[in-house]
Amino acid sequence: MDKNNLESGTDKKITLFVGTMDYLREKPINDLVTKCGETNKELWLVGKDTNGYATKLSEEHEHVKYFPPTDNIEEFYYKCDETAGIMLGRTTIEGFLCGKPAIIYTVNKYGDIISDEFMDVPEDLSIFDFDTIINKIKETYINAYNT
Repeated sequence: MDKNNLESGTDKKITLFVGTMDYLREKPINDLVTKCGETNKELWLVGKDTNGYATKLSEEHEHVKYFPPTDNIEEFYYKCDETAGIMLGRTTIEGFLCGKPAIIYTVNKYGDIISDEFMDVPEDLSIFDFDTIINKIKETYINAYNT
């Protein structure tokens, strides 16, 4: 059985947003509610609904589904068509590892959207390996020290 073809229960494409529903994610999520509604996609929100807006959005919009935090997040990755998140974070990288492209929002410290970008799965996923990241951090410090 191909995990990437698990039944989602809908014939619509699914955008998955995973994370604590706090003030930093509220504006990007509201933007996704609008965009997914316009493009006939479902928006799945998974995580702690700290500010209460995820539950409210799922009650107000048929295409928005809210799911509380879970230990079985992999199943959501396998059922979605793309992920969305703020910055290049864990949700995006885990989605890439499952072959899912991403919508990446850049936000400021107030949660205002600076930009959003669609990103295909990189050909070389080794750029996210632990050793690669550590070496880049070391290189940054060495270069800063030597200048």
